[in-house]
Amino acid sequence: MKQQLSIALLTVCILMACKRQDDFEMHPPLAPEPIVTDSIIGNNSIRLTGEKWIIEQYRIGEFTNPIAMSDTLEFISHSELLYQHFQTTYSFYPSASIYVLTLNESPWGMISGALNSYQLNSGEILATPFSVITPGSATPQVFLWMKRI
Repeated sequence: MKQQLSIALLTVCILMACKRQDDFEMHPPLAPEPIVTDSIIGNNSIRLTGEKWIIEQYRIGEFTNPIAMSDTLEFISHSELLYQHFQTTYSFYPSASIYVLTLNESPWGMISGALNSYQLNSGEILATPFSVITPGSATPQVFLWMKRI
């Protein structure tokens, strides 16, 4: 009985191996596709390069009063900007249906906010929250009012 069970099991294994080989020959694996590593945004995307924006006011947290200011941001390349004539870096990229702008050096530290295409096309950003992502910072959010000039 044991011998018959062993033979039956061996026969099933051989048949399965043959079947898998037939499947492989009939359906060979697909050729590998290249991995896209280009971080340049497509032609139909919004870009900030060459634009100047002014931060007209800001508010720290949800319930404080806005404070007027007049700081200029000049986006000189896809990753560099002049903040009040001081050269620093930023990142700007699409994410789902929004754009993420991260300013690496601002008066509030490193801040990051989500902008929609309407804000960017109209040239007005009104009370948009930017999260302070500087490690160890106690500031929760900065709300910015910005205008393209």
